[in-house]
Amino acid sequence: MKILIVEDYEPSLDKLGAILTKVGHEVMSAKDGKTGLDKYRKDVFDIVFIDWTLPDMNGIDLASDIRDTDIMRHRKSYLILTTGRSKKRDMVEAMEAGIDDFMLKPYNKSVVLARLAIGKQIHEAREDKKPDSSDIMDILEKEHELVSRVNGIMEMTSNMLSEARPIPEKLILWATSSAFILTFQVHESKEDFYIERFIERAKLEHGKTSELFTRSSLDQIMKEHEIIKKLLVNMQNTIKARNPGGEFDIKKLKKYIDQYVELIRNHKAREDDIFFPFTMRYLNDDDIIYLEAEFLKIDEKVGIEKINARMKTLSRLEDALKINT
Repeated sequence: MKILIVEDYEPSLDKLGAILTKVGHEVMSAKDGKTGLDKYRKDVFDIVFIDWTLPDMNGIDLASDIRDTDIMRHRKSYLILTTGRSKKRDMVEAMEAGIDDFMLKPYNKSVVLARLAIGKQIHEAREDKKPDSSDIMDILEKEHELVSRVNGIMEMTSNMLSEARPIPEKLILWATSSAFILTFQVHESKEDFYIERFIERAKLEHGKTSELFTRSSLDQIMKEHEIIKKLLVNMQNTIKARNPGGEFDIKKLKKYIDQYVELIRNHKAREDDIFFPFTMRYLNDDDIIYLEAEFLKIDEKVGIEKINARMKTLSRLEDALKINT
């Protein structure tokens, strides 16, 4: 394998380099982050050892810059951070920057070779992976179904408000907050990453996206994302702006809900019928891997348990309100 070591302490650099070269690997080195990044961008490495403490930048910043390079290169090296730190918050920070594994100093030959074997296996698995674009479509389509189901609860809520029927305040609060979480924080966030990736690919192929914007309704979809967010925020603010008696402006809230329900219905149809079929053909295997990783990060950031809890409550509400899905 071709390996890059970024380490400023020469004795450590020499020891690690000797261990790796003796077992037949091609090794290059750099004594600071800038030089290491330059070498990484000019060459292709299977594994990179990065010292946490470097003279011009820390290893976390270097790892982040390397991952930015990986996105454009569509190839991901295996990153091992070498450090004397072992606190949980340090490890979390490193993983968020794209670090794959950790190795404590001082270097021990058996540990180095063990980490190297794991890195080699994972790196080769990445190289061999053949992602399926249908996986991304499955995620987005299933979430479209979920968004539609929440929309059904929102529409029922609006009807109850119109008819002046008794409506539990908890239902209003759940419907509007769930629309905000499941539609905006989860689904629309993923679509934003999807659109950004599509634009990058389209620019590489065509040099400009003016024609693509028209053909794919992309401009309209992006505008609708902003309107959806604004309507959801307006709902939240209307609920918060209660009068001294604890009541909120029903007329204003219903107006926002009605606008939202109609927009979601049309927005979903436009994406399903036009946008997704047109844009998917621009994405390659690396794009699919990137999107899957970003989608998972979004779910984890919002909270997978929170998302699942909302979905379970949604099913119970549909049964209680007799909404057919």
